[in-house]
Order: sequence, then structure tokens, then C-alpha cells
Amino acid sequence: MVKYADFLICESTYGDRRHDTADPGRKLADAVNRTIARGGSVIVPSFAVGRAQALMHLVERLKAGGAIPPTLPVYLNSPMAIDVTTLCQRFIADHRLTADECAKMCAAAKIVNSVDESKALNASSWPKLIIAGSGMATGGRVLHHLRAYAPDPRSTILLTGYQAGGTRGRALQDGAQSIKLFGEYVPVRAEIASLDNLSAHADYAEILPSAR
Repeated sequence: MVKYADFLICESTYGDRRHDTADPGRKLADAVNRTIARGGSVIVPSFAVGRAQALMHLVERLKAGGAIPPTLPVYLNSPMAIDVTTLCQRFIADHRLTADECAKMCAAAKIVNSVDESKALNASSWPKLIIAGSGMATGGRVLHHLRAYAPDPRSTILLTGYQAGGTRGRALQDGAQSIKLFGEYVPVRAEIASLDNLSAHADYAEILPSAR
């Protein structure tokens, strides 16, 4: 049995801070709208399990409510996240979304299956939102999108979770002027934004009831 003290030691990612209490949907909408207003695209490095699906749910709600353009193309480009999204539909009883909400979430993004489809996203000039793994930009298909869009001052790289030290995500969050991708340094001219309140890690008030 895990002791309370052990739990405090292992769950300390946000042990010295509180999560942002702002509405994550509003922050996402703001990032999307200001990016597409200048003709850019939003690139979202995302964890495949949970985070990608939460983002798709938010996107669906924002489009339905008119907070972001309903015609904005949204793409899910992560094989693992695609598999997890499929599992959400198969196991409705095991999560909080209703069957209708789950169906809408799963339809919120176009699934990118092939390498050619992934490359085509980088060659296109129209504004779009791309959700791709990995969440700290340490690997996966998002690296190709970063190489294409990080130098573009019209675009935004939106970080949606904790960025550990030594990762590309942390370097971007800390204001790096360039990042190393596929053996070469790529300039970072895109806007870097963070959506901190989607993190799955507890903050100190959630860990310590007495701090609430």
C-alpha cells in the first residue's frame, strides 16, 4: 500500500505552485484566433493518452459555441493518439463523456494516417490546428511540424503540459531562439504559448488538503 508520504514525494511536479485557474477553452480560443488572424497555424505538441482527446473535446466545444471558426481545419497526427481515440469510442462507460460527446470529440479532427498526409500539412499555407505527439517535443511527428512552422512568425507553438528540463518543449517555453531538429538548428520565430491548466499532475493544493 502506498503511504501518503510516498505519494507526496512521487507527485511533486507542481508541488510548489497552483494551476492556472483560467478557462482552458478561452485560452485555447485566444491562441487560435490571434494566430489565424495573422494567417498562421497552431502546432500543438501533445501527449497521446488523455491530452490529445481533451484538446479535441475542447476544440469541438469551441467550434460549436462559435468561439473559433467552425471551418478551421483540425488534424490529429499521432498514431498512438489515434488508437486511444478509437478506444474511447469502444469503452464509453469507462470515461466521463457521454456517447454523443465522445462521438463529437472523435469527429473534431481529421485523422492523419500516412506519412504523405503528414508531409502535405507542412507544405500547405492555409491556417490550421495540428495536434501531434509528443507532448514535450522529444520525438514523434510533431518534430517535422516544428521544423516547418517554428521559423514562421505568423504561427504559434502551443505547449499543453509540463515541460521537463532538457526537452525541446522546455527550451521553447524558456524562450530558445533555435532548437535542434534532425541534426540541424532551426530558428524559432513562431509565438510560443502555454496552456498550463490541462496538466494531469496535481498542484500543491490538490496534494495537501490543508493548503486549499
